[in-house]
Amino acid sequence: MNNEWQYHLVKGISWLVCRLPYKLILLIGACLGPVYGLIAKKQKLRGINNIKIGMNMNDQEAEQLINKLFKNLGRSVMEVLYMPNLTKSFINKHIEMRGVEHLEKAIAEDKGVIVLPGHVGMDGGCYGGSWISFHYNC
Repeated sequence: MNNEWQYHLVKGISWLVCRLPYKLILLIGACLGPVYGLIAKKQKLRGINNIKIGMNMNDQEAEQLINKLFKNLGRSVMEVLYMPNLTKSFINKHIEMRGVEHLEKAIAEDKGVIVLPGHVGMDGGCYGGSWISFHYNC
């Protein structure tokens, strides 16, 4: 019973999120992400510093980029909570896969394929693996 309440809390939040339209959950996530950025000040400042060093950006550019990151982080969290709603139809409607011909060519060689889907993009960034599982015998 130690952490079981946390599991049930997240499942309950997920249940509520799954009752909302997809576009709304993305909007909510885009709003909640920056709120988390205010709470996680230390991590945000570390990120800004790393961006300035690694990407040779000034303070303003680094701040803008980290704010976009927190917006996308919020969207990603909401997408994870929305996962019980995933169907092949939903994935086909919201996900555009590029370069599938390379995967098809590798599969045709019949030697086995290891696929590492990226978590990129704004809408559906977490759903690349789901797209693959719905379209191939995984």
